[in-house]
Amino acid sequence: MDQLLPLVLPTNGAPRRAANGGKPGRPPLGGPELPPVWKQTVFCPARAGKCRCPLHEPSMELDKTTVPTVPDQNVPDGQHTLCRQGSAVATYSEQVIK
Repeated sequence: MDQLLPLVLPTNGAPRRAANGGKPGRPPLGGPELPPVWKQTVFCPARAGKCRCPLHEPSMELDKTTVPTVPDQNVPDGQHTLCRQGSAVATYSEQVIK
């Protein structure tokens, strides 16, 4: 468990309810009502300094005796979206939140 905990994605807090099924803008008049969804911003654990990752070079300077290292991953396009952007928005359905 101590090895997995640093790899849990850091967040900006609790998930927030998104109106209109998470779609931007107003819902169309007379259109179907979309089910509610929940959104949460997650961050790269390597950028947060919780682990060492070869895809984020500055994190490799962290102390390897106290900070776990993520195994090298062969990613076809070079990096995961979260690695490129540093953060992403996760969307959860009502069932997942319960």
